[in-house]
Amino acid sequence: MTRDGEALAVGAAAAPGVVEISKGDEVMRLHFLTPPGLGARYVTYPGAESYRPYLQADTSAAENVVVVTLFEFGEARVETTSLDVGHGLVELSCLVAGTVYRVRLGLAGSGGESPRLTVLENGRVLLDRADLAVPTETPG
Repeated sequence: MTRDGEALAVGAAAAPGVVEISKGDEVMRLHFLTPPGLGARYVTYPGAESYRPYLQADTSAAENVVVVTLFEFGEARVETTSLDVGHGLVELSCLVAGTVYRVRLGLAGSGGESPRLTVLENGRVLLDRADLAVPTETPG
């Protein structure tokens, strides 16, 4: 595991940057988009040291925090991103290999509103769901 190309040591101080996780030939990169300057650190949980360390995002104290993380897998690289967070919505646009993706997530509200996720590829709807529960018949 690295952050901006440098090995990420267990217990090191939280710092912003792109975290890359590799296992064999597989690679995943995490871009912490918001809140700005979000730091991540590699930690063990007290009392659970026999389990592997995990990645923890550190934010300043707040009543509500929306953390948005962009995951890149394998050779896919995000060329540009645009992000807007506010009023119960998270809207992300990005360009990947010439394809425009838009993700819109309406967060669950205190008034009982259900979350809603919409994903578009070059303007074509790939997913638009208000029920984000995993169907019981889903394998695995």
